[in-house]
Amino acid sequence: GLGTVSKDGSIIETNPGVGVIKAGWHCGSQPGGSGCCDGGGGGGCGYCYDASPDCNNTNCTFKPERPLQNQSPTDCKTLKCSGWDPANETPSTPDTPKDCKKPVCENGSPTQIADAGDKPDDIPNDCKKPACDGMNPTTEDDDNDWPPPNDNDAKCKKCQDGSPIADPSKNADGVNYQCSDADSCFVCQSGSCSRKPDIEHDTIVPVGVNVSQLINILNGATSGVRSICAVAADPSINGEISGTLVERCCEGDFNNAARLNGSVSWQQPAIQCRIPTPLSLGGVVTIGVAVNLGGSAQITGSGIFADCDCSYNVSLAGNLRLEAGVALIIARLDPSVFDVTGVGSAVAQVSGSLDCNGLNYNGGQLGPLQIIFRVTFGNLLTKEYQHTFNDLSWNF
Repeated sequence: GLGTVSKDGSIIETNPGVGVIKAGWHCGSQPGGSGCCDGGGGGGCGYCYDASPDCNNTNCTFKPERPLQNQSPTDCKTLKCSGWDPANETPSTPDTPKDCKKPVCENGSPTQIADAGDKPDDIPNDCKKPACDGMNPTTEDDDNDWPPPNDNDAKCKKCQDGSPIADPSKNADGVNYQCSDADSCFVCQSGSCSRKPDIEHDTIVPVGVNVSQLINILNGATSGVRSICAVAADPSINGEISGTLVERCCEGDFNNAARLNGSVSWQQPAIQCRIPTPLSLGGVVTIGVAVNLGGSAQITGSGIFADCDCSYNVSLAGNLRLEAGVALIIARLDPSVFDVTGVGSAVAQVSGSLDCNGLNYNGGQLGPLQIIFRVTFGNLLTKEYQHTFNDLSWNF
């Protein structure tokens, strides 16, 4: 029987009513028949036309619904001899992962639609899980998304309404829920894994804190001026750092410790003297400096002094003030004709501390001393200038 060649020439399809309809042996005959092979319909009419049955091009029929041969697989359209039809294709628009959307073809155009399976990554152990609200990424409460691993505080919490809160079953009064595998002294308290509360006593106990190290810092800060002035002027020291007995849980057992309290005050009495200097005014006057040094400091203690979990701190805070004036050491003129006055000062802050690791101290400096001089000549001419005495400076 006769057949028709497909448009792309890849197959021959039997015409209606002919072909093999039953299996069996048959002897083929010489091919025959007729047809047209030009264009969609043949006969020289062009692809979008069907020729007349006699295959001439005098009677061509336009076929508007015939699909064109060249099609784009990602433009969402099937192009025809006239217009186009929407195509069920995958558009070329990139698909952004985990954004709750996916690209599709709709009415012949690429667009985005919601994709509930395209959720963002899950952030573990945050009491939430990723979700899609239409085309918008969001989260939903997940009270099973807890606890984070290797987090003792997390053992004392649970998820509720998408947030971690203290678990009442582990933090109630009288409940000692152990939250540390390493030390049974740590239990859940107010949603945190904390050491069991200390047992406080009123008993005064000695503490092994040597505040003399801090007092030595203060004495060293004034030693330079005391040495120059050759004045003893020992500071006064009052008060003490003491401790009250507490029992602190360490490694499963309660042990005696001391809670530091109290303070020590340090007061430096005034140190006064005259210090000669090489400063001279025209060889007429050699200027000396009259100094007055004073200072005060406070040493305070706090925290726990214990063999385990030591947390005490003894802090030093003080200041020194060196005030200075002018002393005329040698004057060759009548003071009513020639007079020199001046004032100056130098201030130093002193700080340091003692803790479980020892002494913390970065040093300090008093000076150099600066003085503003006022020189008067016969009540007619006055001049001011400043001088820095670099040799009147002391590190401590």
